[in-house]
Amino acid sequence: MGYLTGQLGLPVAPAEALLLLRQAATHSTPETPHPAYIYALLLLNELTDISLPPRLLASHLPPDTTSAQEARRHLERAAYLDYGLAQTRLGQAYEFADDLGGFPFDPMLSVQYYGLAAAQGDAEAEMALSKWFLCGSEDVFERDEALAVWYAESAAKRGLPSAMFAMGYYTEVGVGCEKDIVTAQKWYQMVSLPESSQ
Repeated sequence: MGYLTGQLGLPVAPAEALLLLRQAATHSTPETPHPAYIYALLLLNELTDISLPPRLLASHLPPDTTSAQEARRHLERAAYLDYGLAQTRLGQAYEFADDLGGFPFDPMLSVQYYGLAAAQGDAEAEMALSKWFLCGSEDVFERDEALAVWYAESAAKRGLPSAMFAMGYYTEVGVGCEKDIVTAQKWYQMVSLPESSQ
């Protein structure tokens, strides 16, 4: 990353950075799964403030492989190594049928990956599960309002503003719980409070 961003007093050298990052991604372990994840995001052009020319990226790919295919391989590796952010990203890929990696729409795989990440305390994954269980998925799994509330509340307690808003809505209209306007107002107010006062 130092060669990508010029940190640590290193010169910006994208070709060198890609070579080293690819090696680190290939040798990722359960103790260090994040290189595979970072390399995948780089290949998908999803790292903020870092964009590399497609030609440079292509020069570091195995023969007959696209950036998206290689990114998918490394995302799956990082998820297999139990890296929560990669699991959340795969949950999104299967939820939204991500073209970049050729992911089909698959509610069960989406919920499975989100569930793995949520078990590690990923609030974004918990909120995604809340949305899935709020609606269910036709012919795959039924809606479960109690689970929707449970995941939203867990994410809200971790400080995720969208989850706080969801809890306000759920308690306002009685989704998976009793209607309670006073509690709903408290959740809504928490969305706008500075993080230090929550």
